[in-house]
Amino acid sequence: MEDIVYIKGVGPKRAEALIKSGISRIYDLITYFPTAYVNRESAGSISNIRFQLLNRFNNKLFLNENDNLQSYSIQKEFSIIGTIHKAYIRNVKNNKKMLTLVVKDSNNERFEIIFFRGIEYFFSIYTEGKILVINGIPAINNFNNVITFSHPDIEIIDEEDIVSYSKGAIIPKYKITDEMRKAGITIRIMRNIIRKAIEIRRNESNEIAETLPQYIIEHLGLCSLNEVIDAMHFPTNFNDINNAKYRIKFEEIFWYQLSLNYNRTNIRTNEIGIKITGKSKLARQLYDNLPFQLTTDQKKVINEIASDIASGKPMNRLLQGDVGSGKTIVAVLSMMMVIDAGYQVALMCPTELLAEQHYLTIKNLIENDSN
Repeated sequence: MEDIVYIKGVGPKRAEALIKSGISRIYDLITYFPTAYVNRESAGSISNIRFQLLNRFNNKLFLNENDNLQSYSIQKEFSIIGTIHKAYIRNVKNNKKMLTLVVKDSNNERFEIIFFRGIEYFFSIYTEGKILVINGIPAINNFNNVITFSHPDIEIIDEEDIVSYSKGAIIPKYKITDEMRKAGITIRIMRNIIRKAIEIRRNESNEIAETLPQYIIEHLGLCSLNEVIDAMHFPTNFNDINNAKYRIKFEEIFWYQLSLNYNRTNIRTNEIGIKITGKSKLARQLYDNLPFQLTTDQKKVINEIASDIASGKPMNRLLQGDVGSGKTIVAVLSMMMVIDAGYQVALMCPTELLAEQHYLTIKNLIENDSN
């Protein structure tokens, strides 16, 4: 049963939005991993945040106009639950606008959320009475000493979710596209949809099929795919999340590297290139007239390139080195080998400035060689 339209909580409209967002199968939902996590354990009160600010900055209660506001922000994210008390837009400098949400926490203490972009959109969705989970870096307003959050991550929740968010757990946050948002899919709804998708897959086959050989998993001590799914979508601690992320990153690199090796072997085995002898009079002449000596590494690479182009197989090589390490002369000598064999070469550059720089460098090398 791969049709996501029949998952409880989806339906035709939401299914269409998910498909437009690249999610068309149950497996796509299962592997739609969170982009971040809200640590409910850090969700506290404005009083607690204020205490940490004052404690950090030696109990300085009010800031003056000469203070650097950036230095007065806590350089870690806090999560806090609050209810919108008021929202208003006002003009600031250069005819720009600013949206301010006046929010109150569970202790009825005021704080503010500031928006400088997307004013009209945020004003339309963050209306009075909405309950928010705010995740961001707090700071102290320079004028009224109010705690503020500027463009934080925000999730709108229902009143019955407040207790759940305050229990002390880790909540996954998913990317919600514009298509999803228009279809009424919130982060909370996305969590429920993904939970149902995982239940369906496990009811059908008891577990989610592995994508890596078992001997690799055991040899490297990796999480199983089922453990990854649980840790990413239903985390109990950040250590499990990190282990799951490691498995995901390893697998991405593993399959990418395997694909590269397969393509490289396919090229060496099946594709036919042009045999070009590495013994080039033009290259030797340029080499003998260089106003400097090549390094051991440069000589080694030139010999390897000469061997590659003489093999009759297409060359697939990346020359890596710091700026000024001498990559250009290696390229020029390689080009001379090809030209001497009667073929043309092209040097591609990402910018016009770099193309002109290479042109002048090669022109000077050749002119010095001809002299």
